[in-house]
Amino acid sequence: MHLMRRRGFVERMALGAGAWMLSPLLRQSLRPALGAADTKRKIIFFIDRIGITDEMRPVAAGSGLDLKGFSPLDAYKDKIAVVQHLYNPFGHHLHGNLWPLTAMDRKPLEGVKTAPLGPSIDRVIARTMGADAPISSINLATWTGDEDDDFSLTYSSDGPLAPFAIQQDPVAAFASIFGKTTPADPAAGNQQAAALLRRRKSLLDFVISDLKKASDHLASAEKAKLEQYTTSLREIELKLGDVAAAQLSCGAPKAPDPAALKGKYANPDRPHIVADIMVQALGCGFSRVGVIAHNTGAMPFLGVWYNSEGKPNHPGQHGMWHGGATLEHHRAYHNYSAKSMAYIRAQLERVSDGSGSLADNTLIVFMNNSGGQHHGGQNDYIFMTIGDLKGALKTGRLVQLPSSKITSGDPRMTLVTPGDSGFKPKVNHDVPVHSVADFFVSVARAVGADI
Repeated sequence: MHLMRRRGFVERMALGAGAWMLSPLLRQSLRPALGAADTKRKIIFFIDRIGITDEMRPVAAGSGLDLKGFSPLDAYKDKIAVVQHLYNPFGHHLHGNLWPLTAMDRKPLEGVKTAPLGPSIDRVIARTMGADAPISSINLATWTGDEDDDFSLTYSSDGPLAPFAIQQDPVAAFASIFGKTTPADPAAGNQQAAALLRRRKSLLDFVISDLKKASDHLASAEKAKLEQYTTSLREIELKLGDVAAAQLSCGAPKAPDPAALKGKYANPDRPHIVADIMVQALGCGFSRVGVIAHNTGAMPFLGVWYNSEGKPNHPGQHGMWHGGATLEHHRAYHNYSAKSMAYIRAQLERVSDGSGSLADNTLIVFMNNSGGQHHGGQNDYIFMTIGDLKGALKTGRLVQLPSSKITSGDPRMTLVTPGDSGFKPKVNHDVPVHSVADFFVSVARAVGADI
């Protein structure tokens, strides 16, 4: 195990302070279109729910790792780093922060169960290293929640009370990214993408033309504001061109078969389908930032137990974390997540990217939305990264970050609300020194986002 201060943590996890600023961001040239390697770094956030029991947490073993409940990732052990013992300073909920990609609190919002009070790290990264990509970031759910609400499963946010929509239907997600709904006829799909671009540009031309007419009747201050808006529309038009170029040059990506998606929680194959979309999108240069919201709900294919009323329960259900399941049920649940991440890594390895593979330039970041334990987990978040970015990151190890004692008035005592006082840190208790924000900044800088 290693103890290190914040500066050391940032520098060792990333490339050293300031190293990410050596090369300015250049406008992305799509690899498939130009035949040149796009070896810019990418990042995929992989999010589980609703806690990790201590018995399932990876631990240090000699000079390496014992992945415990995530043992299906053993083949990539030398490419994995486990970072643990971080707190979420605004996790005002006994289940942890329901917006785990932020270090901000949440609040009820009309029409939405909860809403974030700040941006999520994926969207912050997308504003920098994703700004030169046709699609700033891709946000996918493995299963559907409320099918009429694209915010019911999202962990992403553009800022206060501004959740970023998630795509819950893999078929619709594929069509929106690749401009195709079926792999049967790539030429027809290309024609479809080109026609869609023409329609979108035509609409923008109409709007911009109308705005110019209105501009003639405005005072100079209002006219300047309108010109800014018109410029923004032209930037959107350029993005549409980038997306169309990527669609037309991507070849024949593998579209999901709607029949293979049936069964919802009873369907064990959905993660592979969603992963294929994400990997193809990154490989074709559509985006450099992705989020996959993974496990949710009951998963009958992972086993069953019966409650006191004789009703069946399955891994993934809330009662699992309240003593209703055996350790083997927990192991099946986390093994399933690990298999999904191993699949993503294997698929990344199959896509060429410059002198190596897409896996060489992509960092997978695993986290659980509850942090650690089901209750009180916000006191001890654990993260796992897969990938060493061609040796830039030190992997095959566990980084145990330090603790310090709580003092009177310590801001870390705001980890939970008064109603959750049983999980609230108390004076003289040891709690993590670092917040999840320290980790987020480190991985962002590692992949080239200047934040």
